[in-house]
Amino acid sequence: NIYFLEGKNKYYPSFSQAWKSCLDKNINLCENSKDNCIILEEWDTKNQVVVLKNICKEEINLDGWSVKDEGRKKYTFKEKILSSEEKLTLLPEDWNETYIWTKTGDSIFVRDKEGKLVIWDSY
Repeated sequence: NIYFLEGKNKYYPSFSQAWKSCLDKNINLCENSKDNCIILEEWDTKNQVVVLKNICKEEINLDGWSVKDEGRKKYTFKEKILSSEEKLTLLPEDWNETYIWTKTGDSIFVRDKEGKLVIWDSY
């Protein structure tokens, strides 16, 4: 599952290749953030839990950062500072949703306040 659901339409191979190229070239929507302190500690799609962790010695200001699924669900942080080694758990109720991650496959995008890609994963 690479952002575009396989089998949805005849253009999947083209979209898949474009997404891979975007990631490889580090351009446009795939441009990586210079911040590498935040990691995806846990992504439990069955129980709908996301845990982010600050692995750096300094605190990280997450104000304006976002976590998004493959569809339209998006959570944006407001005035959140993550201390060194601190973990942050996001549940569907934090997003005002009953579920975020689909059973058939999904992607997670974590972006910094400039919209640059910090984390991307897919299943």
